[in-house]
Amino acid sequence: MNNKTKQPAYINIVYKLSLKTTETGVGYFSCSPIKEISFEESIEHLRERPYDTYMHKHLLDIIAKFDDTKMRHIIKKAKRNDYTLLALLYEASLLYDKFTLTKKYFKSEETNKLLAYTPLNFIKSSLLDDHDLHSKWIAVFKSNIFDHKPLPAPDDIKILLLFGKEKLSEIQDNSVHIREIYDKIAGNCSKEDKCSPPLKTTAQHALDKLIEYNLLTDTEMRHESSLSPFGLLRKWHIGYSVRNSRHNYIFLGDQTSYGKGLSLDAARASYSM
Repeated sequence: MNNKTKQPAYINIVYKLSLKTTETGVGYFSCSPIKEISFEESIEHLRERPYDTYMHKHLLDIIAKFDDTKMRHIIKKAKRNDYTLLALLYEASLLYDKFTLTKKYFKSEETNKLLAYTPLNFIKSSLLDDHDLHSKWIAVFKSNIFDHKPLPAPDDIKILLLFGKEKLSEIQDNSVHIREIYDKIAGNCSKEDKCSPPLKTTAQHALDKLIEYNLLTDTEMRHESSLSPFGLLRKWHIGYSVRNSRHNYIFLGDQTSYGKGLSLDAARASYSM
Protein backbone atom coordinates (compact mmCIF):
# COMPACT_ATOMS: atom_id res chain seq x y z
CA MET A 1 0.00 0.00 0.00
CA ASN A 2 1.33 3.43 -0.92
CA ASN A 3 1.16 5.54 2.26
CA LYS A 4 1.93 8.68 0.27
CA THR A 5 -1.34 8.48 -1.63
CA LYS A 6 -3.23 11.74 -1.30
CA GLN A 7 -6.30 11.26 0.83
CA PRO A 8 -9.58 13.00 -0.04
CA ALA A 9 -10.41 16.14 1.91
CA TYR A 10 -13.40 14.52 3.60
CA ILE A 11 -11.44 11.72 5.26
CA ASN A 12 -12.25 13.17 8.70
CA ILE A 13 -15.90 12.26 9.15
CA VAL A 14 -17.99 13.35 12.12
CA TYR A 15 -21.02 11.11 12.59
CA LYS A 16 -24.11 12.19 14.50
CA LEU A 17 -26.25 9.63 16.28
CA SER A 18 -29.94 10.53 16.09
CA LEU A 19 -33.29 8.87 16.73
CA LYS A 20 -34.72 7.55 13.48
CA THR A 21 -38.02 6.03 14.57
CA THR A 22 -39.82 4.43 17.51
CA GLU A 23 -41.80 1.20 17.30
CA THR A 24 -43.45 -0.79 20.10
CA GLY A 25 -41.68 1.36 22.67
CA VAL A 26 -38.22 0.79 21.23
CA GLY A 27 -36.15 3.61 19.77
CA TYR A 28 -34.12 2.97 16.62
CA PHE A 29 -31.07 5.16 16.06
CA SER A 30 -28.96 5.77 12.99
CA CYS A 31 -25.72 7.58 12.20
CA SER A 32 -25.12 10.06 9.43
CA PRO A 33 -22.36 12.56 8.65
CA ILE A 34 -22.92 15.95 10.29
CA LYS A 35 -21.44 17.67 7.26
CA GLU A 36 -23.56 17.06 4.19
CA ILE A 37 -21.67 15.23 1.45
CA SER A 38 -22.95 14.00 -1.89
CA PHE A 39 -23.87 10.42 -2.73
CA GLU A 40 -20.83 10.18 -5.02
CA GLU A 41 -18.48 11.47 -2.30
CA SER A 42 -19.96 9.03 0.20
CA ILE A 43 -19.41 6.13 -2.20
CA GLU A 44 -15.82 7.22 -2.77
CA HIS A 45 -15.27 7.34 0.98
CA LEU A 46 -16.65 3.80 1.28
CA ARG A 47 -14.49 2.48 -1.56
CA GLU A 48 -11.45 3.49 0.49
CA ARG A 49 -12.95 2.14 3.71
CA PRO A 50 -15.42 -0.66 2.87
CA TYR A 51 -15.84 -1.61 6.54
CA ASP A 52 -17.02 1.80 7.74
CA THR A 53 -20.34 0.49 9.02
CA TYR A 54 -21.78 3.93 9.73
CA MET A 55 -21.23 5.17 6.19
CA HIS A 56 -22.43 1.86 4.76
CA LYS A 57 -25.75 2.05 6.64
CA HIS A 58 -26.09 5.76 5.84
CA LEU A 59 -25.85 4.97 2.13
CA LEU A 60 -28.39 2.17 2.45
CA ASP A 61 -30.80 4.69 3.98
CA ILE A 62 -30.24 7.00 1.00
CA ILE A 63 -30.74 4.20 -1.53
CA ALA A 64 -33.98 3.23 0.25
CA LYS A 65 -35.45 6.56 -0.90
CA PHE A 66 -34.70 5.88 -4.59
CA ASP A 67 -37.53 4.90 -6.87
CA ASP A 68 -37.37 1.73 -8.95
CA THR A 69 -36.31 3.59 -12.10
CA LYS A 70 -33.35 5.28 -10.43
CA MET A 71 -32.32 2.03 -8.80
CA ARG A 72 -32.26 0.18 -12.13
CA HIS A 73 -30.35 3.05 -13.74
CA ILE A 74 -27.60 2.98 -11.10
CA ILE A 75 -27.29 -0.81 -11.30
CA LYS A 76 -26.86 -0.70 -15.07
CA LYS A 77 -24.46 2.24 -14.83
CA ALA A 78 -22.27 0.70 -12.12
CA LYS A 79 -18.98 -0.72 -13.34
CA ARG A 80 -18.75 -4.48 -13.00
CA ASN A 81 -15.67 -4.19 -10.76
CA ASP A 82 -17.19 -1.51 -8.50
CA TYR A 83 -17.91 -4.09 -5.82
CA THR A 84 -18.50 -1.52 -3.07
CA LEU A 85 -21.40 0.08 -4.92
CA LEU A 86 -22.70 -3.27 -6.17
CA ALA A 87 -22.71 -4.67 -2.63
CA LEU A 88 -24.84 -1.74 -1.47
CA LEU A 89 -27.25 -2.13 -4.37
CA TYR A 90 -27.60 -5.88 -3.89
CA GLU A 91 -28.22 -5.43 -0.16
CA ALA A 92 -30.93 -2.89 -0.99
CA SER A 93 -32.59 -5.46 -3.27
CA LEU A 94 -32.60 -7.90 -0.34
CA LEU A 95 -33.86 -5.42 2.26
CA TYR A 96 -36.56 -3.43 0.49
CA ASP A 97 -39.58 -5.05 -1.15
CA LYS A 98 -39.81 -2.38 -3.85
CA PHE A 99 -36.38 -3.43 -5.15
CA THR A 100 -36.97 -7.21 -5.07
CA LEU A 101 -37.13 -7.49 -8.86
CA THR A 102 -33.70 -5.86 -9.24
CA LYS A 103 -32.04 -9.01 -7.85
CA LYS A 104 -32.20 -10.46 -11.35
CA TYR A 105 -29.43 -8.07 -12.41
CA PHE A 106 -26.95 -9.84 -10.11
CA LYS A 107 -25.49 -13.18 -11.14
CA SER A 108 -24.94 -15.79 -8.45
CA GLU A 109 -21.19 -15.97 -9.09
CA GLU A 110 -20.96 -12.20 -8.64
CA THR A 111 -22.75 -12.05 -5.30
CA ASN A 112 -20.08 -14.20 -3.63
CA LYS A 113 -17.48 -11.57 -4.50
CA LEU A 114 -19.54 -8.89 -2.79
CA LEU A 115 -19.09 -10.48 0.64
CA ALA A 116 -15.67 -8.85 1.02
CA TYR A 117 -17.11 -5.38 0.46
CA THR A 118 -19.68 -5.11 3.21
CA PRO A 119 -19.47 -5.18 7.03
CA LEU A 120 -23.08 -6.43 7.22
CA ASN A 121 -24.31 -10.03 7.02
CA PHE A 122 -27.32 -9.64 4.70
CA ILE A 123 -25.56 -11.05 1.64
CA LYS A 124 -23.92 -13.83 3.62
CA SER A 125 -27.30 -14.80 5.04
CA SER A 126 -28.93 -14.80 1.59
CA LEU A 127 -26.28 -17.22 0.30
CA LEU A 128 -26.95 -19.88 2.96
CA ASP A 129 -28.19 -23.14 1.51
CA ASP A 130 -31.03 -23.21 4.05
CA HIS A 131 -31.79 -19.48 3.93
CA ASP A 132 -35.47 -20.06 3.12
CA LEU A 133 -35.78 -22.43 6.07
CA HIS A 134 -34.26 -19.79 8.37
CA SER A 135 -36.80 -17.27 7.07
CA LYS A 136 -39.70 -19.58 7.94
CA TRP A 137 -38.46 -20.02 11.50
CA ILE A 138 -37.87 -16.28 11.86
CA ALA A 139 -41.51 -15.72 10.87
CA VAL A 140 -42.64 -18.11 13.63
CA PHE A 141 -40.66 -16.32 16.34
CA LYS A 142 -41.51 -12.88 14.95
CA SER A 143 -45.23 -13.48 15.48
CA ASN A 144 -44.47 -14.51 19.06
CA ILE A 145 -42.22 -11.53 19.86
CA PHE A 146 -44.08 -8.74 18.08
CA ASP A 147 -47.68 -10.00 17.96
CA HIS A 148 -47.55 -11.87 21.30
CA LYS A 149 -48.94 -15.00 19.72
CA PRO A 150 -48.10 -18.21 21.62
CA LEU A 151 -45.43 -20.40 20.12
CA PRO A 152 -46.93 -23.61 18.78
CA ALA A 153 -45.64 -26.91 20.13
CA PRO A 154 -42.63 -28.21 18.16
CA ASP A 155 -44.65 -31.14 16.80
CA ASP A 156 -47.34 -28.73 15.55
CA ILE A 157 -44.90 -26.67 13.48
CA LYS A 158 -44.80 -28.21 10.03
CA ILE A 159 -41.31 -26.88 9.31
CA LEU A 160 -38.07 -28.83 9.16
CA LEU A 161 -35.75 -28.33 12.10
CA LEU A 162 -32.66 -26.22 11.50
CA PHE A 163 -30.65 -28.77 13.45
CA GLY A 164 -31.03 -32.51 13.82
CA LYS A 165 -32.25 -33.94 17.12
CA GLU A 166 -28.79 -35.41 17.70
CA LYS A 167 -27.26 -31.92 17.54
CA LEU A 168 -29.92 -30.52 19.87
CA SER A 169 -29.29 -33.33 22.38
CA GLU A 170 -25.58 -32.61 22.23
CA ILE A 171 -26.18 -28.94 22.99
CA GLN A 172 -28.57 -29.77 25.83
CA ASP A 173 -26.04 -32.14 27.41
CA ASN A 174 -23.42 -29.37 27.39
CA SER A 175 -25.69 -26.72 28.92
CA VAL A 176 -24.96 -25.10 32.29
CA HIS A 177 -27.76 -24.09 34.65
CA ILE A 178 -27.65 -20.60 36.17
CA ARG A 179 -27.72 -22.18 39.64
CA GLU A 180 -24.39 -23.90 38.94
CA ILE A 181 -22.81 -20.57 38.02
CA TYR A 182 -24.15 -18.95 41.18
CA ASP A 183 -22.95 -21.77 43.42
CA LYS A 184 -19.49 -21.62 41.83
CA ILE A 185 -19.01 -17.86 42.05
CA ALA A 186 -21.42 -15.90 44.23
CA GLY A 187 -22.27 -18.86 46.42
CA ASN A 188 -18.64 -19.12 47.59
CA CYS A 189 -18.33 -15.47 48.62
CA SER A 190 -17.71 -14.71 52.26
CA LYS A 191 -20.07 -12.51 54.26
CA GLU A 192 -17.60 -9.63 53.95
CA ASP A 193 -17.58 -9.95 50.16
CA LYS A 194 -21.36 -9.79 50.09
CA CYS A 195 -21.43 -6.39 51.81
CA SER A 196 -22.30 -3.75 49.24
CA PRO A 197 -22.18 0.03 49.70
CA PRO A 198 -25.56 1.70 50.21
CA LEU A 199 -27.45 2.48 47.01
CA LYS A 200 -27.26 6.20 47.76
CA THR A 201 -23.46 6.00 47.98
CA THR A 202 -23.24 3.99 44.75
CA ALA A 203 -25.41 6.48 42.88
CA GLN A 204 -23.53 9.50 44.20
CA HIS A 205 -20.15 8.02 43.32
CA ALA A 206 -21.29 7.24 39.77
CA LEU A 207 -22.86 10.68 39.28
CA ASP A 208 -19.74 12.43 40.56
CA LYS A 209 -17.67 10.63 37.92
CA LEU A 210 -20.16 11.42 35.15
CA ILE A 211 -20.19 15.10 36.14
CA GLU A 212 -16.39 15.16 36.34
CA TYR A 213 -16.15 14.04 32.70
CA ASN A 214 -19.01 16.32 31.61
CA LEU A 215 -21.12 13.45 30.26
CA LEU A 216 -24.51 14.47 31.64
CA THR A 217 -26.50 16.72 29.31
CA ASP A 218 -29.78 17.28 31.16
CA THR A 219 -31.44 17.15 34.55
CA GLU A 220 -32.82 14.02 36.15
CA MET A 221 -36.47 13.36 35.28
CA ARG A 222 -39.21 11.01 36.37
CA HIS A 223 -40.12 8.18 34.02
CA GLU A 224 -43.90 8.62 34.01
CA SER A 225 -44.73 5.37 32.19
CA SER A 226 -42.52 3.10 34.29
CA LEU A 227 -44.24 0.11 35.90
CA SER A 228 -41.77 0.21 38.80
CA PRO A 229 -42.56 2.18 41.97
CA PHE A 230 -39.72 4.53 41.08
CA GLY A 231 -38.51 5.25 37.56
CA LEU A 232 -35.96 7.86 36.53
CA LEU A 233 -34.27 8.87 33.31
CA ARG A 234 -31.40 11.13 32.37
CA LYS A 235 -29.76 12.11 29.11
CA TRP A 236 -26.03 11.70 28.67
CA HIS A 237 -23.53 12.39 25.93
CA ILE A 238 -21.63 9.70 24.04
CA GLY A 239 -18.62 10.52 21.93
CA TYR A 240 -15.53 8.71 20.76
CA SER A 241 -13.01 8.82 17.96
CA VAL A 242 -11.52 6.04 15.84
CA ARG A 243 -8.03 6.29 14.39
CA ASN A 244 -7.15 2.94 12.91
CA SER A 245 -5.42 2.56 9.56
CA ARG A 246 -7.82 3.90 6.92
CA HIS A 247 -10.57 4.62 9.44
CA ASN A 248 -10.57 8.14 10.84
CA TYR A 249 -13.85 9.37 12.25
CA ILE A 250 -15.62 10.83 15.28
CA PHE A 251 -18.93 9.59 16.65
CA LEU A 252 -21.20 11.92 18.65
CA GLY A 253 -24.71 11.68 20.07
CA ASP A 254 -27.02 11.80 23.05
CA GLN A 255 -28.60 8.83 24.76
CA THR A 256 -31.11 8.35 27.56
CA SER A 257 -30.35 6.12 30.52
CA TYR A 258 -33.28 4.61 32.41
CA GLY A 259 -33.30 3.43 36.00
CA LYS A 260 -35.97 1.73 38.08
CA GLY A 261 -36.29 0.25 41.54
CA LEU A 262 -38.18 0.12 44.81
CA SER A 263 -36.69 3.43 45.94
CA LEU A 264 -35.33 6.64 44.43
CA ASP A 265 -31.80 5.63 45.41
CA ALA A 266 -32.21 2.27 43.66
CA ALA A 267 -33.50 3.93 40.48
CA ARG A 268 -30.75 6.56 40.61
CA ALA A 269 -28.04 3.93 41.06
CA SER A 270 -29.58 1.93 38.22
CA TYR A 271 -29.46 4.69 35.59
CA SER A 272 -26.14 6.16 36.69
CA MET A 273 -24.31 2.84 36.58
